Amino acid sequence: MSPERIGDMGNKSRLIVYRQEDGDIIVEILQDDKGQIKRASVEFCTIGGGGRQSLHTFEALVKLIEAIEKDNKKGRFAMTSTIAEDKKSECFDSEPE
Repeated sequence: MSPERIGDMGNKSRLIVYRQEDGDIIVEILQDDKGQIKRASVEFCTIGGGGRQSLHTFEALVKLIEAIEKDNKKGRFAMTSTIAEDKKSECFDSEPE
């Protein structure tokens, strides 16, 4: 499961951070817009994979992954479902348990 967080101002949007097998990081935002899920993403590559333009950003994203994982271990907004489950049920209308 990729680290993800719902927004602090409601549960209609989520930030998901994927770490691919080759080390690249994808940042994705999912947003429920009147029952339709919209998606936007940006990919940052490792140094070996051509990611020489965003070294500081890449390092910060690694720290973001760690921070999201820490937040998800505690607190009332800990993620309890996977994106696949959410896409299937489109359950953006209630806060995670």
